[in-house]
Amino acid sequence: MFGAGASVRLTCTDFFDTARTGTSGNIAVNPASFKKLQVLLPGETAKSGTADGKDGTPNPQMAGIPFPITVRAVDRVLERRERHRRSPRADLDGRVRRHSRRDATLVSGQLVFQGTLYHSGAQTITAR
Repeated sequence: MFGAGASVRLTCTDFFDTARTGTSGNIAVNPASFKKLQVLLPGETAKSGTADGKDGTPNPQMAGIPFPITVRAVDRVLERRERHRRSPRADLDGRVRRHSRRDATLVSGQLVFQGTLYHSGAQTITAR
């Protein structure tokens, strides 16, 4: 699977009578339009072709210790949209603190900021 921004070239071979091969020119793969914001936590990496666009599982975090939270603008197949400008807000059941007081704009479709959990137990982080 080729991600957005890649260049693809197709080669076809016909073996019916005598072998004939043809190769296309480069085909640009462009991202689709913005669909949603994706959250990646330490232990997770972005991975195209998966159901949630991620690989790995979030690492456990200690309450009161800052850790990086990545928010990405993605299309319907979870490819990053580099030209999306938006100021996302991260929510954690009302229990996460962003260390930057002002909203930041995604740069190349991505924003990384420090967040801190203040309660123990399983929690869900979303971006909107």
